Amino acid sequence: MGLGIGFSGYVSLSLALAAVVGYMALAVNVYLESSVFGIAKVEYGRIGPTEARLALIVLNTVLALGVHPSVRVANWTAAVVLASMVLVFVWRLARNLSRLNKLDPQR
Repeated sequence: MGLGIGFSGYVSLSLALAAVVGYMALAVNVYLESSVFGIAKVEYGRIGPTEARLALIVLNTVLALGVHPSVRVANWTAAVVLASMVLVFVWRLARNLSRLNKLDPQR
């Protein structure tokens, strides 16, 4: 998917692949949370997979109808999405480390 977006000409290949890596990092974090804490929530921040898919469907429909943003706008949008994913990942990682610290017996 990242290769397809990167080769489309709308978004830089490196940004598209970085977004895929960010998404995978969030997915691994969610799977670890569900294994360690026994919580079966599949969401990243407040956005779940259904919302993400709906956003991609709307974006694809807009592009199919002929609205083509400039490469600069598309790259900035991808950069903002990537930065948001990094922030959510760091926030969840800090939260999980805090929760694990409370669960770990103190010496």
